[in-house]
Amino acid sequence: MAIGTQYSVALQLSKEDCEKGQLGSNITADFKTVRDTLADEKVYSTGNVVAAIPLFVYKDNIQKGRDHSEYRVLLKLRTQQIKPGCLIVYTYFSPCFSKCLDESRVNDNIIDLLSNLKNQNQNTDIALVFSSLFPFDKKNNTKEQIYNNLKKIPVPLYCCYEGSNGFTCAIFDKNKGKNQKCLSQKH
Repeated sequence: MAIGTQYSVALQLSKEDCEKGQLGSNITADFKTVRDTLADEKVYSTGNVVAAIPLFVYKDNIQKGRDHSEYRVLLKLRTQQIKPGCLIVYTYFSPCFSKCLDESRVNDNIIDLLSNLKNQNQNTDIALVFSSLFPFDKKNNTKEQIYNNLKKIPVPLYCCYEGSNGFTCAIFDKNKGKNQKCLSQKH
């Protein structure tokens, strides 16, 4: 995938791999198969890996919207057995405010999906990770608005980005306010 392309991937890791901070041997996926599945606009799913890109929805040959990639991944996870350990849900762009984090959108928001996943899997640590703020939200919202929307996410949230010292991840702190790395306009 090209840099800047929206996609989401969920990885189920064993408890040991979570504690060591490594992917481990239980993550097996053939990249060509993943790429071909996503190119067909399908959700890729094996036992420990789920991946998706946005799905454009058409009616009468007119685009009516899209199912966002993180929503598609979480929908698929809802039908799978989650093993004890940790579940990392990665999305290139942060969840958007107008659909993914809008609690009034019953058929689109990821807040309910994440809450249910968390509540149904008490023996699994779940985190959501993103690399870049969703461009529309970054351009059209203040840091305060971005902060208030991201704090709706019911699981730990991390942002990971290329910094001057290499690849870095920072946790989004719901109690820290708007002056934190995950809200930086530079990544």
